[in-house]
Amino acid sequence: MKLIALFVSALLSLPMFGQQDLFPDGTPIPEWFRQNEIVNIRDLGSAYNLADYGIVNDSTVLQTEKIQAVIDRAAEQGGVVIVPKGTYLTGALFFKPRTHLHLEEGATLKGSDDISNFPIVDTRIEGQSVKYFSALINADKVNGFTISGSGTINGNGLRYWKSFWLRRQWNPKCTNMDEMRP
Repeated sequence: MKLIALFVSALLSLPMFGQQDLFPDGTPIPEWFRQNEIVNIRDLGSAYNLADYGIVNDSTVLQTEKIQAVIDRAAEQGGVVIVPKGTYLTGALFFKPRTHLHLEEGATLKGSDDISNFPIVDTRIEGQSVKYFSALINADKVNGFTISGSGTINGNGLRYWKSFWLRRQWNPKCTNMDEMRP
């Protein structure tokens, strides 16, 4: 009996060995998707440390414009925007070609919980192309963009989730698109 069970198990698993890995929609997973080598940020261009541009370690001061200015400056020559140890409050950030993001140990990039800090952009949500609030970190049409380091990106979404959970109590069929959130 054990031999029959082993034979049936082996027979049923044969199709798995010949298949290429696929995304849930059936699209083949390309080789680059599995590449996960650690990036040496020194190979990515000049370093642009937020502290060198007057951005302060303060989780209560919104610093989106100043941080975006550093990203824009890094895009001129290419380079890495470095978030040093501390907590930095921001709205939507838009990375550009030849820019990268590195969060040092103990660094936190904290998302604003005010939806007005996330402009409406063309995006995709729940499989649909729509105009909706931008994400905290945006890198549209930016090939090779990297996020590295041991720091934290904190979306700070509890306020949005609480609103969504409340909505679900009176509208159980609501989706993420029904809640104003980044």
